[in-house]
Amino acid sequence: MILLQVTVLGYLNTGKTSLVNSIMNNEVFNTYMHTEMPMIYYKVHRERNRSFCVEIEDTSIDVNVNIFMNMLRKEIKTNKNHMTNPVFSLFEKPMIPFSHDDQYNSVCYGRMAYLLVFDLTNPSTFEYAKMIYLNMSNTYNRLYTLKPFITLVGNKYDLINQDNELLRQAEDFSNEHMIQLWLTSAYTGKNVKKLFVHVINMVYNNTNLWKYDADDVIRNELKLFIKYIQMINNVLFIFFFSLCQNLLRIEIDHFKDVAKSVFELFSIFKRLRFKPYFEYLFYIGHLSHIIN
Repeated sequence: MILLQVTVLGYLNTGKTSLVNSIMNNEVFNTYMHTEMPMIYYKVHRERNRSFCVEIEDTSIDVNVNIFMNMLRKEIKTNKNHMTNPVFSLFEKPMIPFSHDDQYNSVCYGRMAYLLVFDLTNPSTFEYAKMIYLNMSNTYNRLYTLKPFITLVGNKYDLINQDNELLRQAEDFSNEHMIQLWLTSAYTGKNVKKLFVHVINMVYNNTNLWKYDADDVIRNELKLFIKYIQMINNVLFIFFFSLCQNLLRIEIDHFKDVAKSVFELFSIFKRLRFKPYFEYLFYIGHLSHIIN
């Protein structure tokens, strides 16, 4: 089953937890409760002939927002026989904190999508969402080639009318920065399910954000091979030229070792498209040591 991930960010009392609860349970919190620690929820979403396990990360304003912006992914090497349940067989267990000193760890390696939630009745919450987005854009442009899917979410849509000034500002910001804007109400459920389905489908369609399988590993190694193929050719040319020069002056017993290593080298070449460059260098160095 595919594991997708969504992180919900926003200021105090914007309805982040209510949105998450509406997605998870189709229920509404009538009483406000401050989220002191980040929480992780898991939902299995099924549609047509496919299903996803979605990790939803509800965050707290009391925790430094920068820890939720990590896009680094841990390399996972496996094969198709071990991909029946990657969520629990390949990833570390989630760790949910109960105090500020507890360690926090989500299952996913690297965030995939963000909901930047603000209160349509509170301009300061929109300023906070804008600040987060601009910081994200700056960070991802400088440090990462892989970028998550980000959308603005104007919550409490049921409390405003259409000529709301903050709504116009949000639409202008959305158009200026080409970021999607969704208007939701966790209280009435308006657009909540549509938002959730849209976000996970956007993540699913960008396979670089979530794909951990054997094909992905082979593809990465193939890219590495292509990058260094010219260097390999140069090294091999020098090596075989040196080998030909030395074969005429090698003793018979010594020649057997060389022949064996050359055979091993050509055996590796048969699997050339699946092996990284440094393995060839190891064998080339081994042969050079024997010859000399």
